[in-house]
Amino acid sequence: MDKNLRAIPIMILGRYIFPLWHGYWEIKQKFWDTVVFFKKGKFYELYENDATIGHQLFDLKLTDRVNMRMVGVPESSLEYWANQFVAKGFKIARVDQSESALGKEMRERDDKKKGDKVIKRELSCVLTAGTLVDGAMLQDDMSTYCVAVKEALVDDLPAFGTRPQELLLEKGFMSPKALRILKNNTNPTTIWNYLKPEREFWDASTTRRELDASEYFVSVDQDNIEAWPEVLRQARDNELVISSFGALIQYLRMLKIERDLITIGNFTWYDPIRKASSLVLDGQTLINLEVFANSYDGGQDGTLFQLLNRCITPFGKRMFKQWVCHPLMDSKKINARLDAVDALNADSSIRDQFSSQLTKMPDLERLISRVHAGTCKCQDFVRVLEGFEQIDYTMSLLKQTGSGDGVIGHLISSMPDMDGLLQYWKTAFDRVKAKDSGIFVPKAGVEEDFDASTQRIEEIEAKLDQLLKRVRRELNSSAIIYRDNGKEIYQLEVPVKVRNIPKSWDQMSATKQAKRYYFPELRGLIRKLQEAQETHNQIVKEVTSRFYARFDENSPTRSQLFKINAPRDCLFGLAKALSRAGP
Repeated sequence: MDKNLRAIPIMILGRYIFPLWHGYWEIKQKFWDTVVFFKKGKFYELYENDATIGHQLFDLKLTDRVNMRMVGVPESSLEYWANQFVAKGFKIARVDQSESALGKEMRERDDKKKGDKVIKRELSCVLTAGTLVDGAMLQDDMSTYCVAVKEALVDDLPAFGTRPQELLLEKGFMSPKALRILKNNTNPTTIWNYLKPEREFWDASTTRRELDASEYFVSVDQDNIEAWPEVLRQARDNELVISSFGALIQYLRMLKIERDLITIGNFTWYDPIRKASSLVLDGQTLINLEVFANSYDGGQDGTLFQLLNRCITPFGKRMFKQWVCHPLMDSKKINARLDAVDALNADSSIRDQFSSQLTKMPDLERLISRVHAGTCKCQDFVRVLEGFEQIDYTMSLLKQTGSGDGVIGHLISSMPDMDGLLQYWKTAFDRVKAKDSGIFVPKAGVEEDFDASTQRIEEIEAKLDQLLKRVRRELNSSAIIYRDNGKEIYQLEVPVKVRNIPKSWDQMSATKQAKRYYFPELRGLIRKLQEAQETHNQIVKEVTSRFYARFDENSPTRSQLFKINAPRDCLFGLAKALSRAGP
């Protein structure tokens, strides 16, 4: 039996008579080696063995819930606790509520079939150390890798070379020699996943069928294969490469992130040596020269990378690491880079202005992948827009250097038109509200369904105001007000001195000074308001998805921007490093 899969006997499920727990065990039996965070109200709960792990490792309070051991963490601290578990080498499965309690009632009312009587929950994602994509959970600015290895013999030697955070290996098809090489070239914290041949580690033909059937890349006017990224098209007939890619697809699909990552289309050939354009620095050379890690404690103190890395943006730092790994060997390119550094150092004021602007820039490269996946927070989307506006401004600073030739001139001339990318977003929604409330509020006329839904809510609220005014007149008291009491909103609060309360009114709560009531007409309006708000919340989600899809339409332009701005940051970093080093 698959170590990740356990069949839960019916007699065991019988202990958990509530449908909620059946839903939990249906997910847990497929992720037996994974810690499941199960959303319940405002908390994420861990049960049974997962709860024991949370209690023993992190001293989370252990209690009993319906014959099950349980620990819980507030939803506001989920990222923190997920990070703690991942850092200890665990995989994390997150199960979220896909509807609210009111949404469940509305669904049951509209659904003629008798469905589940519990709030719908579904697996949102699975987190592992090698596949984290959420910027809030990544520990540093450098890239991490999940690598699928398909062993082949080249000149009687196993052919591969990398240092990943997570490995996908074909079970039963890795030689002892290959495993020894991998163990000697990976960290102790590297996650090893052995996938079953064909079923989990797909062969090339299965991978090609899945790529076609899943329609990750679709073309309206030509064969879908022509819509594949160029690198993927080139690899299509390479049996080993496509099989390894199939293992990644299957694994990422299990983690619920495969479509988000693949449809970005960011594929490049893995070329660790780059003999054609750079000097060869193998792993032993990098160690001996202490390029990235010192020989004392394996840290960065005193390394060449620490000395030279003055980049500011995360994507600039990642590119600079590639520059250091692959030093140029063409003297013309080396001199062109040196000339660019000298030009930037000629005016320190511009260099300093540039640096101050870049310090405000978020990790656009990672955030944009979240926009593509539709999981970006509204506040982060505003940061993305502001980041592109900063890029536009910093490019104007670069033009002031007067260097129209060489590397800098090439960067300036390659800059795409930013006005077309940003103009729509200047008036699409209220940025202040997006930052403060985390919700997109489109400007009037931008999204018709949002405007109609907002108007519907305002109409019901106006009727509630009219009802309050009428009650005040009938009971002859201007002190009557609406008061929210937890989930029971719009309770009619009436001072105790007011008499002649209608018999149809139901008292809901009271204080020494006032009593609070509901009555049929008020209840009806409140229900209409709640349903209108629930519908509006769904429209807000749809508007958010539309905004992200609209922004994603300009992905070629954004890719070009990164190709310009990452090396620009690297050049400014080198200029700063040179100025600090002195003559």
